[in-house]
Amino acid sequence: MRPYYSTEGTYSNPNWISVYGEEFAKPSYTPLAQTKVLENSLSNHPNPFNPATNIFFSIQEPGLVIIKVFDLTGQQITELINEEKEPGSYSIPFDASNLPSGIYIYTINAKNFNQHRKMLLMK
Repeated sequence: MRPYYSTEGTYSNPNWISVYGEEFAKPSYTPLAQTKVLENSLSNHPNPFNPATNIFFSIQEPGLVIIKVFDLTGQQITELINEEKEPGSYSIPFDASNLPSGIYIYTINAKNFNQHRKMLLMK
């Protein structure tokens, strides 16, 4: 180590830092490889909406995915998707321009993942 005297931050070599008048090599930081863990999820945006919204979902395992929309009486309004999907994140548009204002329930049934959510149509 070679001591030197400098006002902090004025030494011209960015690979060296001063510590009490001695110079040390800066440690190099290598970020750890970050793996994104995919989670099963279901949501929509915007909510409340008029007249359209997007339904977002993520699945962890490949398989058949079924997404349906119901009114509060339990009547099925539409089936938005009924197909095989690979793991990943997806978005499906839902146009409710022909429906009255109110609360609607949307559901997802996928391999080891079943969930339902509410959405509010305000005209």
